[in-house]
Amino acid sequence: MLSTVRITNHQLCDICRYPDNTDTDLTSEDENIGGLGKFSHTQINLVHQHWVLQAMMAGSFNVHDTEAAEAHHKECMRLAAHRVRHLSTIKTHNSMLVFLQKHLLFKSMIDQNCHAIPKTQTAGAGVRVPLLEFIAGSVQPVRMGNHLSSPEQQTRILHHEVRITRLEILDLMCNKLGLATTTNSYTLLEKLDWSFGQKLTMPDGEVYWATNSQYTFTTDSSCSRRRDNVLLHGFETIDVALPDGSVVQRNTALCCQATCFLTVSNLKNALKDVQIPAVIKKQIHNDCLTLMLARWFEAHPTATERDSRSLPICPGYFHVNHCLWRHALTKRPRRVLWDSGIPTQVFHDQSFMFGKTPSQQIERLHKEYRAYYVLVNLSRIKERVYMAPEFEEYTSSESDTWLQTLTLI
Repeated sequence: MLSTVRITNHQLCDICRYPDNTDTDLTSEDENIGGLGKFSHTQINLVHQHWVLQAMMAGSFNVHDTEAAEAHHKECMRLAAHRVRHLSTIKTHNSMLVFLQKHLLFKSMIDQNCHAIPKTQTAGAGVRVPLLEFIAGSVQPVRMGNHLSSPEQQTRILHHEVRITRLEILDLMCNKLGLATTTNSYTLLEKLDWSFGQKLTMPDGEVYWATNSQYTFTTDSSCSRRRDNVLLHGFETIDVALPDGSVVQRNTALCCQATCFLTVSNLKNALKDVQIPAVIKKQIHNDCLTLMLARWFEAHPTATERDSRSLPICPGYFHVNHCLWRHALTKRPRRVLWDSGIPTQVFHDQSFMFGKTPSQQIERLHKEYRAYYVLVNLSRIKERVYMAPEFEEYTSSESDTWLQTLTLI
């Protein structure tokens, strides 16, 4: 992530030095902000940059400026000064402290009362922003289709943003429903009504995205991409190789990235003779089951320590506020894409799903032919996590190593 930043030793010394005085006195008055009317200093924010500390504490250089700090400074100093009577220095100081104590107390009470209000189910809960494909001259929602027991249908990749075949989705659904991964099971699942989307609204109003192109806002100059990463309830115990060569077991949190969201309906009719697991029955509402198709992360092998939440602590200076992950890999290649050490005909027939040029297609295939996917019950989602891929050394290409920032300042 930091490979594109160049800092000299002299600059490093200057950056890490803590000056006795700050330049907060340069902050513009509220009524004289100038420029665009929303920043402290004409057309730019007031920024007191501490580059190395920023990278260590928050993972990047684009999440820090001092607007929030300056706003708080004006609240605790200027607001208090306007609310008390100015007498001697000591009396004025004590009066300001008393005001701030009361202000903090009642503000905290308001916040706690607001948080105590239970969240109610929203009318818009469900999967939105459908996956679309171009068929016969028109744009249509992606469907599983008919004849799911036929190899031709099974080997079709779902979407260019969801590069997983229908056969793999069927196998995941069979495992979820407790069915054998056989042709008879695939024929049974064909009776379900399948729909796929890139936006999920939870019953409590929380929203998750899994898209490279349909996010509400533009995320860079060429796309509107947002793929949420989440922690799941529970943990797994894995073997971790320490630097001295010994192997220990560590409880490790469960983390994954949203690939898409899917809803299957008509369950009562299609699976009337199937004994659905109790944990899945609890997730069925109005004869519909909504799941998240996700790609697993695993702890990076260099992250050998865990915190109190079983998160893999990043080694080195970044350990104070970061964890380190990478995409998990299957034990064996995905046979629909890679067999006997070479790409399959399924890949060659649908290589356009993997990129615009042959080099892009092969590069993406090598990154995904062992991708580890899972169908996640929505009740297992614990919280959203803030992660970003690092860059390959001396390039601007994203690597497979992901840095999670625990606390954003």
